[in-house]
Amino acid sequence: MPKAAWTQDKINNTKEKILDVALKLIIEEGFHKLSMRKIASRLGITAANIYNYYSSKDEINLMIRVRGFEMLFSMLSKESRKKTALKDRIKALVWAYVNFGITYPGYYDLMFNLHTPKYIDYIGTVLEPVAAFEKATAMKNFHLIAGIIKELIGARDNHEALIRDINIQLWSDLHGIISLFNSHVLAEVDENSKETLQRRVDNLIEQLTTVKQTFRMI
Repeated sequence: MPKAAWTQDKINNTKEKILDVALKLIIEEGFHKLSMRKIASRLGITAANIYNYYSSKDEINLMIRVRGFEMLFSMLSKESRKKTALKDRIKALVWAYVNFGITYPGYYDLMFNLHTPKYIDYIGTVLEPVAAFEKATAMKNFHLIAGIIKELIGARDNHEALIRDINIQLWSDLHGIISLFNSHVLAEVDENSKETLQRRVDNLIEQLTTVKQTFRMI
């Protein structure tokens, strides 16, 4: 009797398991040591079977990043939608970003810290379309926050460079405190690292919500 065809749900579940294992291996050993054989060994299947789902470890890298940025966007948009007042939406948005970083440190490291290939590395290769999709997924998060900043400072369309600079500054500051907290370096210099994280993030939110006083739009 022929074996029943796999359902789409089972196929998707297997693809998710492959990404889960690959992420763990990248965190443990680095992307350069990742291989289809190692992924298959962790899953108890053959390496050839992995190729039924992904063409290469590079495609796996990109799809892990896609999943991470989709998770982040979901958290950002969900939390910001809960609030109506602009300042409350900003606070919810910033804390959603921080909570993503400390709740999913593996994804956060892969997305923002680890030396893994990015879109620019795949230009001119067969994976450029997949990489372009990954970049577009990542940029949805950047544009979501940019939209809040634009609304906050009352900016016009010709203030795009200013909005980008404020966005990058906020992102850089948040990335710094999240990375220090996740690496436990912050705990080395401050035994109350959680309180320090809370205070630093609240300070950044306060700075952002008063940024209109610095940039008066005409």
